Amino acid sequence: VRDYFIADFQIEIPEILPLKEIEEKEIPGPDLIDIFLIKINLSATLLTYIIKSIFHNEKVAIILDDLKYRSRLKDDILNFFKYITKDSFDVDISIISKEDYKKEKMLYKEYMVFEGNKILNNVDNIINPKELKVESQIIKKFLSEADSRAGLLILKNENQKVYNLAESITEFLNNYEEKHNLHLKLIIDHLAKVYNIVLSKTHLDLVIEIANNYFGADISEFCKVSDFLSFLE
Repeated sequence: VRDYFIADFQIEIPEILPLKEIEEKEIPGPDLIDIFLIKINLSATLLTYIIKSIFHNEKVAIILDDLKYRSRLKDDILNFFKYITKDSFDVDISIISKEDYKKEKMLYKEYMVFEGNKILNNVDNIINPKELKVESQIIKKFLSEADSRAGLLILKNENQKVYNLAESITEFLNNYEEKHNLHLKLIIDHLAKVYNIVLSKTHLDLVIEIANNYFGADISEFCKVSDFLSFLE
């Protein structure tokens, strides 16, 4: 672990404006987040589903067996998601037992509900396991990092990057006066001007999705990512 961490890694999303420098002491230690417990209890698939849910601003319920004997794990999970979404996404995660879920199922009808790799409640069908390429890449990078604290920072910064891009797009569109003339190339040009980047089709798709579903930017009608390549010709 270095004395200072900065966003010097890259998955596929290019670097944008420098992210906040984070001192080593700001990264939670094993007393707050036991990464080993996280990795053995939350699979890559489940983590990917949860990240997708967060990007959609959905509440999440995670069902754990023998919950009354696993209070440490519950705290670790909540601290984990609180840290990796700090300064970016709001997160609403509940850890419940299977018994409690069965008794109070109606209370969770507006939650994304997961038990292991099973999706018990898929609000608005937001999760399609075949369409989670970027999210799964982010989780894979976290899980493959040998240094657990560096892995936490990687996950936090990747979330921060897509959050910043989606927020920037939303603010740009809110201030754009010619609403009748909106099209995808405007977003591409905006990101190139502000961040000097051109996102891949897959990543642009994700950022637009976050702008739509998290920030409430109504851009789906004119920003068809299927038209992406035509704007680059």
